[in-house]
Amino acid sequence: MPNNFRLNIENIRSLVGPHDIAIKPLTIVIGENSSGKSTLLASIASISQSSGFPHKISFNLPPFELGGVETIITQSVKADKFKLGFRNESGPFYIQATYIVSSFGQFEISNIIIEHKDCKLDLSVEGNKSTIKFSKDKSGEHIFERELPEEPDRRSSAITQSFRDYTIISELQKVSDQLSFSFFNLIYGSDSQRPDIVAISPIRTKPLRTYDSITDDYSPEGEHIPFILNKIYSKKNPNNKEKLIIKAINNFGVESGLFRKVTSKKFGRSSNDPFKIVVNSSGLEVNLKDVGYGVSQALPIIVQSLIVSSEQTLLLQQPEVHLHPRAQAALGSFFSALVKHADKRFVIETHSDFILDRIRQEVAKGTISPEQLEIIYCEIIDRKTKIHSINVDSNGNLENVPQGYRNFFMSEQIKLLNRGSR
Repeated sequence: MPNNFRLNIENIRSLVGPHDIAIKPLTIVIGENSSGKSTLLASIASISQSSGFPHKISFNLPPFELGGVETIITQSVKADKFKLGFRNESGPFYIQATYIVSSFGQFEISNIIIEHKDCKLDLSVEGNKSTIKFSKDKSGEHIFERELPEEPDRRSSAITQSFRDYTIISELQKVSDQLSFSFFNLIYGSDSQRPDIVAISPIRTKPLRTYDSITDDYSPEGEHIPFILNKIYSKKNPNNKEKLIIKAINNFGVESGLFRKVTSKKFGRSSNDPFKIVVNSSGLEVNLKDVGYGVSQALPIIVQSLIVSSEQTLLLQQPEVHLHPRAQAALGSFFSALVKHADKRFVIETHSDFILDRIRQEVAKGTISPEQLEIIYCEIIDRKTKIHSINVDSNGNLENVPQGYRNFFMSEQIKLLNRGSR
């Protein structure tokens, strides 16, 4: 997946009308409650599902849960359809799907447009009939346009998808094997173009005093993290990557003031024996269960950020939960360093000024460039979300700040300066 892509959204919850949103290696999403931030992250997660988008769509992939038809499609303007897609900036690849509500109360495809290099597919669906338009040259003129045979019962999306794709391939083969091959690449080759997403829940799992059921299967709540830590710390000779992970965890602990060191201790010699996670704080070794709640909430974020592939994008909601300001600021430096030194990618929804301010400092220090940073401010106006892109210059100063964002913080500063006056 290229470093940058643009998300296209229209009529999803409060995101009324078309929105074209840049997603960069370090994307920070800010705004008041119920301003569309979670909708934005859930939409990014939705387009990453190779088994779903574009043929079918779900906004309830863990840890997101946006509900059903009545809560997803925009109600304020009585919209009857919505659109979702993305464009790779270094592609060229573009895909956009339009969905309507079926008579069964489900979302179904109304239109799919896919562009890749010189190929373009335009598939329109109305009832049980589909029409495909296909072009394969820079002029954009359709070299193939045909109404496809009626589809089977549309209550089965899997049957409908397979039938439609098989029919299109068969029809294209009548004209040219190359056209059929191009269509196959457009539909099934898009997995290499779509974002690869990993998401962490805003509330992570509670720590346990001991861990005995062994599993490292991924969990948005971070239930797998203790087992990954145990796997690393139980090795007598960790490899270079594992050593870097251990070092990075301890460095963050010191920088944040949360701990000096984290390790694991087994209650036996077998790899399947129970273990506990031990935190060294102020020179004392304490069970993870017995230290401040912020440590257990921070560890899933820190560890997952370190182990996630550079090909993936990590979605984080409120990573500052249960962390004091020093630790929140340390997260800003931590994310910035991973973007620079490990080519990691983050989309972070946060209410923390301390995270944002530290990232601005890291821009001023040259840790990351302004081009790697995107600040998205979601402002709710008359039940509709307005998306603002706030730029940061090389000194970390905010540019083109919207008045709504400026008014709140300036108002708070004025109140603070005038405290005690009458």
